[in-house]
Amino acid sequence: MNEQNRKSVSDFESFETSSPRRRRLLRQEQLIVEVGEALAELLERDNVTRSELGHRLGKTKGFVSQILAGDKNLTLRTISDVCDALGYRAHLAIGRDVVAQESQFFHLSTPPAPRLNVRMPISQAPNLTIKSGAAA
Repeated sequence: MNEQNRKSVSDFESFETSSPRRRRLLRQEQLIVEVGEALAELLERDNVTRSELGHRLGKTKGFVSQILAGDKNLTLRTISDVCDALGYRAHLAIGRDVVAQESQFFHLSTPPAPRLNVRMPISQAPNLTIKSGAAA
């Protein structure tokens, strides 16, 4: 690891541990970015354009772009609506930090898309899973 990377990690850790408020802000931003990336991955996987997703949601392409860029404050309803429009269902798993003051990180995982393009009841739709775990 070079000196610049060490400094970046140090700065990151320093910011995160400097106050509970900063830690919360950092975790909020991490989650926003990871949700946006997971949704963008679904669009790419299913070859759905931002315009098409906007049409399915009754929103604009710009609205979808804001969601994916993390510029739009996502509600759970919006996440659920986007997943539903793509044929997925979102799930949330929350874990506790293993060690006090240790970073918690979130993992967003998406199972492989179905091989056949068929309509199915939402109860059988693939899932978007939001998992969290403690840093090792």
